[in-house]
Amino acid sequence: MDRINIQCLIDGQPTELQLDKKAMPGEAGPCFMITANGYFKGYISRKKGGDYQPLGVQYYTALDLQTIGAELRAHIK
Repeated sequence: MDRINIQCLIDGQPTELQLDKKAMPGEAGPCFMITANGYFKGYISRKKGGDYQPLGVQYYTALDLQTIGAELRAHIK
């Protein structure tokens, strides 16, 4: 399993996120399960344009997803 730990501002607060790469049926791009402070915070998948979108319940705002995506892209390169 691929695991990435990032720190970023979520809702204006420094937050440490753990992202575990998952294979999700029907999703073309890489998908990640997000955990913050030991709590499950949903799944995200990468769209064709490179941005990330939530799968299922949306725990984060669009701005938070942009921040997470930017940090994630920096770690994947």
